[in-house]
Amino acid sequence: MPYDRRQVKLAARSAVREAHPRPQLVVLVFLLLTTGISAVVNMATAWRMTRSMEGVVNWFYYNGYYDYSTLAHAGALSTLSFFLMVLLGLYTMVMHWGLLQYVLHLQRRQPASFRDLFSGFSMAGRVIALNLLLFLFSFLWTLLGCLIYVVILVLLAPQNILHAVIALLLAIPLLIFILNRIFRYAMANFLLLDYPELGALEVISRSKALMRGRICSYVMLFLSFLGWALLILLIKLAVWGIGSVLLGFSIFDIITAYISGNGVDMAAQFLPSLSLSNLPVLIVAFLAALPLTLWLSAYQGTALAGFYDAARGYPSEKASPDETCNSYDSASGGYSSEL
Repeated sequence: MPYDRRQVKLAARSAVREAHPRPQLVVLVFLLLTTGISAVVNMATAWRMTRSMEGVVNWFYYNGYYDYSTLAHAGALSTLSFFLMVLLGLYTMVMHWGLLQYVLHLQRRQPASFRDLFSGFSMAGRVIALNLLLFLFSFLWTLLGCLIYVVILVLLAPQNILHAVIALLLAIPLLIFILNRIFRYAMANFLLLDYPELGALEVISRSKALMRGRICSYVMLFLSFLGWALLILLIKLAVWGIGSVLLGFSIFDIITAYISGNGVDMAAQFLPSLSLSNLPVLIVAFLAALPLTLWLSAYQGTALAGFYDAARGYPSEKASPDETCNSYDSASGGYSSEL
């Protein structure tokens, strides 16, 4: 199937509009089960850590020395917090893979339901191994790009504006290089959905082959949703701004106080009331943009699944991984899928 961004987005919007249950509800459940649980656990562990550290400080203040049992308790809480953070990260990887399963079914007009969100747990080991490798490879490419930039800065040794501008401009092609390397892995999770029998390295190799010559199209598809993202941001800012004005102050009061020469101290007087009084406003702003946010998440995810299907040649009989990459090679100039 030849790739056409407009057709892919139209098909995605149609799929989201016609789906039952509503994709917005599925995305909401996903967020509650991932971001929501993580937020609750992080707040609970942070509260316990704060109480524990208060105990350590108070003991030292009144007794003049540290109580090792209290220190051991604080250390145990830190270890538990770190373990929970890692566990939640792995759990979120698996749940995100289930969300990709859902949007892929949505894109293909196949039965899609809340159950798809939990599909990754049947092969959690493969999903986690793949995503850890993707993180590692992405980190290594980023590290390489940063090292190259540091070497360039050392060689240039910017001592005037011209050298500084050149060093700054050189950061742009390096950033493009890093993103180009990372975007090659974009189809890896989709490929694992279609070919769960493949190993993680093989899936990554297939993704690199599938993305060769298509990275620009992938980036353009991403950027085409920028307008919606800006609209969501404007809704949040508008609601927050109106609410702040109704409460009698806003962030502009802080900026004006600082610019007028009254200093940081005067501006800082606004911060406690700003954070506490504006909390309901921030919640209302978040809720005002939530329906559009949920719709956009489902829409964008389904469009990315459509991009994958267009690159892979779907719809057709499910081909073997070799046949899929061979057909892509012949369509794109005969390159191979080797690493």
